[in-house]
Amino acid sequence: GWIKTLLINEQKKTDFNPQGGEAIAVASGACLKVVKWVGDLTKKIRDSLDGRNVEWVLQELGIRLHRTVYEHLMQFQFASAGAMTLICDMQEYRRCVSDWKIPTVTALFETLHAMCNLLILPPENLRGAAMGDQLANMDKTILD
Repeated sequence: GWIKTLLINEQKKTDFNPQGGEAIAVASGACLKVVKWVGDLTKKIRDSLDGRNVEWVLQELGIRLHRTVYEHLMQFQFASAGAMTLICDMQEYRRCVSDWKIPTVTALFETLHAMCNLLILPPENLRGAAMGDQLANMDKTILD
């Protein structure tokens, strides 16, 4: 709920499709707010739970975070200049969940990052990149 609300209210259409066409290699404000909130929530989860409960709750949070971010991004058009902001956002999301050390969540964000990297490739290199390790098992209709 709250992550979706943050993204809807804070993400600007021009973050990924800038008017001037200049690439800005910084994460968007929306992403930084989400990452801060998730970081604060992670600390509370670790302070309140122990053992496998922490792992299970973080895994569920990570899966839901991934789905929310993915569905949010599907609403945007991306210019090559805006793709740099998107890639910076993905780096922040990956960094946010990396210390959880939950393989399922790590893999989800690695795949999403690999998909975002396709936006900055020249068209002639797309097919080869889409067949790479991280995207090889993905449903190809998603990439179309």
